[in-house]
Amino acid sequence: MKTNRRRLLDPADYTLNDLLSVEDAAALIGIDHQTLMGHVYRGNLGAVKVSERVLRIPRAELGAFMVKRQMRKAGPPADKAEALSRVGSSLDMPLTQQVLALSQFWTQQQIADLYGVSKQWINQLLMKARKEKSA
Repeated sequence: MKTNRRRLLDPADYTLNDLLSVEDAAALIGIDHQTLMGHVYRGNLGAVKVSERVLRIPRAELGAFMVKRQMRKAGPPADKAEALSRVGSSLDMPLTQQVLALSQFWTQQQIADLYGVSKQWINQLLMKARKEKSA
């Protein structure tokens, strides 16, 4: 029996302009609507339930989903500079932003080894950056 891991998002967080129908979202990224619904039911893509039978896809969720798909297709980056360039960053940006960008590709241990610091320091840096971002 398959389990439903669907991520239902709070409708109060979105306006009508932020939401796309399943068909529109699928057409926008070039896949079939049934494939898109598969990603929703597997929890790969968040959705807003607007009625008993109708789901809407937030534009921000769709954008994040596309970035993840492109990164997965490209494979792991060869080095720090390539990883940063994939997320629109560079080596001359602040260290906190570099580490946050690299966390999309590598584990905290890999980042700690790359910079020659402890994993605990990287963890604290990421937690602080995420708090600032959510505030």
